[in-house]
Amino acid sequence: MAASAGSSTAMVIGTEAHTAFTGRLLDLLHAGVPDAGDILDLGTLYRHLYARMRADGLPLPQQRGTENADRLGLVHNRQRGTPVVVGATNANGAPDADLHTVAVAYELGEAGDRAAAVRLYQRVLPRLEAGLGADHPQALAARSGLAHNVAESGDRTTARRLYRDLLPDLIGAVGPAHPAVLDGRRRLAFHTGLDGDLDEAIRMYEELLCSDHDDSEVRSAEIAWARRQWAFFVGERGDHVAALELYRPAIAAMTSALGPEDGETLDARAELAYHLELSGDPNAALHSYRELLPVLNRVFGAESERVARSAAAIRRLSR
Repeated sequence: MAASAGSSTAMVIGTEAHTAFTGRLLDLLHAGVPDAGDILDLGTLYRHLYARMRADGLPLPQQRGTENADRLGLVHNRQRGTPVVVGATNANGAPDADLHTVAVAYELGEAGDRAAAVRLYQRVLPRLEAGLGADHPQALAARSGLAHNVAESGDRTTARRLYRDLLPDLIGAVGPAHPAVLDGRRRLAFHTGLDGDLDEAIRMYEELLCSDHDDSEVRSAEIAWARRQWAFFVGERGDHVAALELYRPAIAAMTSALGPEDGETLDARAELAYHLELSGDPNAALHSYRELLPVLNRVFGAESERVARSAAAIRRLSR
């Protein structure tokens, strides 16, 4: 584990006694990590150090190892599940230590350590809710982060419950037309569908997309994603003709909001071709795949899985 790549130098900030990397590593060793067990290993230290340096806007640490080297235990964990000491509060009345914990939880989730992110959110949320209220913006942001990371960890049922509980408070705090509410409703519908309740997910999308929305950039992207997901679940239910009718406006919305060569736009085009074939129009499907293949090749490279899938579909349909 190192402060920088071999061709770079470590950053020193102002009057800090150590490099940014070493100082934060020492802080982490002295303070410990909540809920990380009795011994801190290299992997745990790296993930939390990475999250803290990213949250502070600093160059990210580097890691290299073989086999299970990241499981090497280095020091006793001084927290071992003991409460974080709450110190100063910010202008909103939230303890600075708690807000830092939320920031670290977010960064750990973004770095792919969903389990660690969930543990930190679960640890800090009761304090935020007790001190600020469950409908305070800081608490709502943490509740949303918890729901997202629970969903990404694969627990769709719990994620659905968390989003259902979150939405009324979120609507009360920011209003029904706020982008965060739209995002929460879309995510609830999405995880409802992935949890196997296709009819309920489709009903949620119909309700969401029949509402009036303005054309702001964030909302346009949310609407585009929602339209594609709606089409996807209708197709999953087996209604391929109805899915086609939904995919066409979804692709137009995604092209406008995300760009014609965004990965999700191109994936939606591949899904359209797939449903053309299943709906009984192989010639149209073949034409769609042939139009799509050179774009996929240019954007993702000839060895990508997307290119391989479309090329296989072309071979199948050309027989």
